[in-house]
Amino acid sequence: LDCESFEDNVSKIENSAKEFLNKTISTFKSQDIASARELMQEYKTDISSESAELVNSIISGSNNEFTSDQASVICLYLRYLKRISAHSRNLVSSIVNPFDRIGYPQKESQKH
Repeated sequence: LDCESFEDNVSKIENSAKEFLNKTISTFKSQDIASARELMQEYKTDISSESAELVNSIISGSNNEFTSDQASVICLYLRYLKRISAHSRNLVSSIVNPFDRIGYPQKESQKH
């Protein structure tokens, strides 16, 4: 996948997603609530926002260095990485939230 001027940013998101998944596995095994909370926040600030920013930059038309095929592939790939990370985030949310609240923000009374 050739991302031209976006290569560094896409590589950063790839590495973040891989690292996030590895941390998720470790945190889930240890059931470390503090680590789970940290990962849930990390997803929002690192992977989700950076991926959305790049996709928006491509689809807004402000960047015309990509053909429509290239733009489509890059956007789909970024969304794929974001989705993997979101599923990982949902997994760690099960550590801090009861089963019926998986994937939702933590209730205030549960924060310690």
